[in-house]
Amino acid sequence: MRDTGNQLKIVLLYEVKAEILLDFTLVNRFAFSQNFNFKEDHFTLYGQKQGIIQSIIDSQRGFYYTYCALDKSGKVIVVFALKRLEGYDHNSCELTLIVDYRHHGKGLGKTMIQEAIRIAFEDLKFHRIEGSILIDNQAAIKCFESNGFVLEGKQKEHVFINEKWHDTFLYALVNSNG
Repeated sequence: MRDTGNQLKIVLLYEVKAEILLDFTLVNRFAFSQNFNFKEDHFTLYGQKQGIIQSIIDSQRGFYYTYCALDKSGKVIVVFALKRLEGYDHNSCELTLIVDYRHHGKGLGKTMIQEAIRIAFEDLKFHRIEGSILIDNQAAIKCFESNGFVLEGKQKEHVFINEKWHDTFLYALVNSNG
C-alpha cells in the first residue's frame, strides 16, 4: 500500500474486496463500455471475484499489474493497469486507466498517471510505457501529454468496442534514466 500524499491509497487490485470493486464498476459501467470490450459477467460480483483471482495470477507471472486508488473511506475512485507488452525485448508496458466519473475534473487522471509512471519505472523496472487512447478522448490525451507522453501515431481500427472498430492514438513515454 502506498499513500500518494493527497489522501489516496494505492493498492493492488487483489487487496480490495470484490463488493467494493463491483460498486466502482457498476457506477462507471458507461466508461467501461465505451473504452473496453468486457463481457457481461464483468459487471457481476462473480466477475469481480474472478478478476481478483486473475489479477493475482497475472501479477505473479509478471504479466499484468492492476492497481486501485482508494479514497479515505476505502472506496475505489481510480483503477489503472500496467500490462507487459508481449514480444518486446525492451521491457515495455501498456497503461490503461479509469477514473470514477464522479471525480472527473479534479486532476486525478494526471495524478494517477504520475503514480503509474513511478510504479512502472521505479518498482517494476519497465523502460517504456505506452497508452492507446481513443481519438475522441480529449481528457485522456491531455492527461497523457501533461505527463510527458509523446504522440507516436494513429492506429487505424485498433480496438473493437461495442461491435465497432475504433481508431486510437499511440502515446509513449521512455524512461531516460533506465
